[in-house]
Amino acid sequence: MKNVITTTLIASLLFTASCTEEVKTEETTKETKSETVVEEKVTHEDIQDKLHLHGESKWKVSEHMVAHIAAVDSLVNNYLLTAEKTPNELAVEVDEQLKLVTQTCDMKGEAHTQLHLWLLPFWNIVDQLKDSTDPENQVALLDEMKISLEEYHTYFE
Repeated sequence: MKNVITTTLIASLLFTASCTEEVKTEETTKETKSETVVEEKVTHEDIQDKLHLHGESKWKVSEHMVAHIAAVDSLVNNYLLTAEKTPNELAVEVDEQLKLVTQTCDMKGEAHTQLHLWLLPFWNIVDQLKDSTDPENQVALLDEMKISLEEYHTYFE
């Protein structure tokens, strides 16, 4: 469990460090220069009522970042169709794409904040899947990933 929390914090740091926009959260935070480091674990349930559309439209994600999120989508969908690798291997590949998402982050403003609200809980699911050895837990985490990706497509384009 400590490993999941540590990994989530590191992922959060990487994401916020690669972005120039501050993310405002209700969790306890420490501010350093222009970054905000979230100290608490953010779960899918925590952000459910905060993630919203841009009026009646989806939020626009920069094309650099969309390419890596599309790769994540493809990896997950291919796994669900073929299961040619272990769930842990899938999680490692997805994690690599998420790192590329953060490295290419050039979004600002509310769209940026909204993407954080989706991405951090999704990354937490990926981290849990990387460490999971229980087949039932892996199936549940894969279901959560699929639901979260559907949520991404609901709120972002």
